Amino acid sequence: MSDRIRLEFLGQGRPAEAFDPPAAGRVIVLGRPSAEQRPDVPLADPGVSRRHAELSFADGAWTIVSAGKTGTLVDGELVAAGQRRLLEHGSVLQIGPFGMRVDLGKAGRSGALETLGFTDAAAGARAMQVPRAELERLAELRLSSLIAASARINAAADEQGVLEAVAAILCESRDFERAAVIGLAGTDDDAPWKPLAVAPPEAVARGGAFSRTLLAAARDARAMVQLEDDLRFRAAESMIGTSAAICTPLVTGPGAPRLFVYADCRAGVRPAAAAIPFANLVAQLAGAAIGTAEQRKLVGDLEQARLIQKRLMPEEEGVRGHVRWVRFSRAADTRVSGDFFAVVDAADGRVAAALGDVAGKGAGAGLVMAAAVTHLDTSVRMGLAVEEAVTAVSDFFARRPSFEVATAGFITAIAVEVHPDGRCRGVDAGHAYAAIVRADGRAERLVFPSNMTMVGLFEGIRYEADGFELAPGDRIVLFSDGVVEQPGPTGDRLCPNFADDASTVVSALEGSRSAADDVSRLRELLARHASGLPWEDDVTIASIEYRP
Repeated sequence: MSDRIRLEFLGQGRPAEAFDPPAAGRVIVLGRPSAEQRPDVPLADPGVSRRHAELSFADGAWTIVSAGKTGTLVDGELVAAGQRRLLEHGSVLQIGPFGMRVDLGKAGRSGALETLGFTDAAAGARAMQVPRAELERLAELRLSSLIAASARINAAADEQGVLEAVAAILCESRDFERAAVIGLAGTDDDAPWKPLAVAPPEAVARGGAFSRTLLAAARDARAMVQLEDDLRFRAAESMIGTSAAICTPLVTGPGAPRLFVYADCRAGVRPAAAAIPFANLVAQLAGAAIGTAEQRKLVGDLEQARLIQKRLMPEEEGVRGHVRWVRFSRAADTRVSGDFFAVVDAADGRVAAALGDVAGKGAGAGLVMAAAVTHLDTSVRMGLAVEEAVTAVSDFFARRPSFEVATAGFITAIAVEVHPDGRCRGVDAGHAYAAIVRADGRAERLVFPSNMTMVGLFEGIRYEADGFELAPGDRIVLFSDGVVEQPGPTGDRLCPNFADDASTVVSALEGSRSAADDVSRLRELLARHASGLPWEDDVTIASIEYRP
């Protein structure tokens, strides 16, 4: 028996992907392709992470590990990031809008459950097993209908359009007399249920209750449930006249489901045998479509945050008083960077520059970055010395422990002030990544003897400044840890211990004659070391030149 795995795409018109077990220590990557890397199974959609899931083989079995932020659906159940799930023949994977059936070339296992049937037994509801192999056979009968349903769902303009499409598809299948999507307004057991879409239209006017028992069972099981045609159900008021009914959660992402697909038949009508798996797959397609739309909205929100952040940063090149700067910044995967760079001119003729790195990534780190830049700018403009400005920013964050939720609550930074006569004072708040390049091209590490702790770590830190001097044409080069900590193909960091050995960076800067050349040399150094690997962290490089 072969150990080969085959992924069959559902409703995509795309050829299947097949793989032999990878070598020990290797995995098969499913994710969104990019210019830097192409996964083994490319899934081109904004809602898919670059490394969304990984398939591995050990001890005769295939497993999947979810690595994407939104998780992966396996047979309709969410596998959160970092969790592992054993794959069986016939398992259905859902990543963003992509549905994939797992073919291991083996017979289905009769004990595996796809659907739960509930009857109103005296001791409570009892579950009835439906073999997966039978459900697979029935689902294949509806493949053409499923492809049409997928196109209709994905053509919907918004979430309400998706819900209305689902209700209409199930009703038009003629398996069910009535179909609906019902929302749960809250997380409590007694939270109210609200119909959000009902088909056919006359069913709304005709009325008729939906079974709370059925809805609650689907909510608790997080899987499809079915009410059997049993005389004991006729005692339930909501089920009078109902011959069959199903309910399944519509999973849109991590967390408890909030939407449920409900369909029923009356007057003795029974749905066709393939109706149950068909309804289940329609619900999975709808959940994926809504989840993808939510991810696209999140991407849009992040893009807005990126634009706001860009406006807070100085231009890539500029002059302020006796200081000229050149800057390069690039965020990691999240679009919103935790790095910041600021240039501020004070009323007394000083020009201050600061580069820092907020702990954490994404929107939370971007929020703290914006607050830090704003507070620092205000403090310098009010006339505070550079060490007093950094102290003020640190106390601001230390008094607000809620920032720890998103960012681990601290910032590393270097802030310097350059006076018109070339005198400089600088504060190293746990950052260390700085160099001086003289006008003649000599480069050396810029050391701050006081070497204070990180910004925002705790309240009451009083920062001290160290003095140094610049001659005309001399430059201060600041950069974030995304430069020195970038791994190469063998896993080695570019400059693993900058405080003890900065020679890699200093050598790259040696001989540079301009601020633009400084930035270009460090970018080239980073690119050479990465050797085609994606840059792992946010990267910011800035060169500040003294020009009296």
